[in-house]
Amino acid sequence: MDIEAIEAINSLHHSQRHQAKTVSGFDTIMEQINALDQQYKTAESSALNMASGDIDNLHQVMQQLDKATRNLNLAIQVRNKCIEGLQEIMRLQV
Repeated sequence: MDIEAIEAINSLHHSQRHQAKTVSGFDTIMEQINALDQQYKTAESSALNMASGDIDNLHQVMQQLDKATRNLNLAIQVRNKCIEGLQEIMRLQV
């Protein structure tokens, strides 16, 4: 068993955790929103290409559209839960 290799993995994991802490929550949210937007653009582009006859694989287009729709619904649910939490905080009597 090579102890140095294990230590190298642990130090790499520690540096990744440290690097993850420096990213703000707002940046993470914006990255996820941009990824969601990119998924929708890809799905929309595929649907337009299928309508014009460039893509024959309907199954692939429907999968992309379904994935984008599910992710958007998830984002909406998370937003709604955040709003509910903020409303509960506003109702607290201090």
